[in-house]
Amino acid sequence: MATKGKKTSDLQPISDLFKETWKVYKKTYISYLKIVGIGILLVIGGAIITVLFGLPLFISSGGSVDKLFTNTTGLQFFSIFLLFFWVLLYFIMLTVYSLVMPISYLQILTDTKKSSLKAIFKSSKQNLLPLFVTN
Repeated sequence: MATKGKKTSDLQPISDLFKETWKVYKKTYISYLKIVGIGILLVIGGAIITVLFGLPLFISSGGSVDKLFTNTTGLQFFSIFLLFFWVLLYFIMLTVYSLVMPISYLQILTDTKKSSLKAIFKSSKQNLLPLFVTN
């Protein structure tokens, strides 16, 4: 349906794009919600564990950080070490999750068959280093 001197566009109408996008969304939204749910659980769980490691330290020092570092007992030193190790591990877990999550989103879109989240995360690890280097 070309008119004289004008080229026709091969682009789809916007209504068709919305329909196709909605079909893809309806097919994949459960997987997206699961990935977001894992992230929420990771943040909430990490915060609870951090409080559980830090609370005994706070109570044993009488609520004062000065007392904690001036008269440190063996148990307090071990608790400080445990808290430091946990915070480091938690930071690494959040970093890995934040790198794997976008890769997983793309794999959900490009995956022709419905895969489990475990399989998606496993296959995302292959692209982890290139994503980390480019970020």
